[in-house]
Amino acid sequence: MSIFRCCASLAVLSLLLVGVVQAESLTIEAKDMGYYSKTTMPTMTTVSHVPDNQYYIAGKLWEESSGVSYTVEYRNFFVFDLSSVADATITSAKLSLNTLWTSEGTETFELYNVSTSVSELTTPPSDSDARNVIFNDLAEGTVYATESRLFGSGDDIKITLNGDFRVAAGSANGLFAIGGALTTLSDSTNNQFVFDARDLPLPTPTLTVEFVKSVPEPGTFVLLLVGAAATLAFSRKRLWRRPR
Repeated sequence: MSIFRCCASLAVLSLLLVGVVQAESLTIEAKDMGYYSKTTMPTMTTVSHVPDNQYYIAGKLWEESSGVSYTVEYRNFFVFDLSSVADATITSAKLSLNTLWTSEGTETFELYNVSTSVSELTTPPSDSDARNVIFNDLAEGTVYATESRLFGSGDDIKITLNGDFRVAAGSANGLFAIGGALTTLSDSTNNQFVFDARDLPLPTPTLTVEFVKSVPEPGTFVLLLVGAAATLAFSRKRLWRRPR
């Protein structure tokens, strides 16, 4: 086989190898989930989190103790192990939740990136001020999804996560957390909440991702061979044509 035919064959092979991708879909169950609650009373404000409690309520409840009314705001979080999609290009992502028990109102639920490390998020510091920083972090920063709808008790919902999430998740290579909060809370004394379990069996949240993993290394290697072979062939051809 001539050098030029070898080059042509290698070029075709390289194009085929470079184009090889693995298109896949994967459903991942939450590794951990829960909530942080901020209790605001006339004389004090405290933030708490119980690591063993994996309910993920979000919203605001009005409570009363000894004739004193106060509010408790809840923000939730979800942790997923994304090592199986490390370095992949995620083309779509949906978070599946069951609303469990809600206040039956039209609300906006948003999901955010979480700057707090997963270890600190799931095992919070003992200091209430430090926990307040985490509470704020659950509803700050990059927005990954906005779901505005009439939430009904027991609804199964799928929340589509945006491109910012897909990029961040694709490079996570391990545990990855997202935070959630209702952003339509009012100053009224009405309770506003979603995902309240009320001692019901807790459905595990799932994240369904579609992704592709390219396989560029063999193709890249062959392209280098093609380039080297073509250079050699061109040099030999010029040498053969040179007047003696």
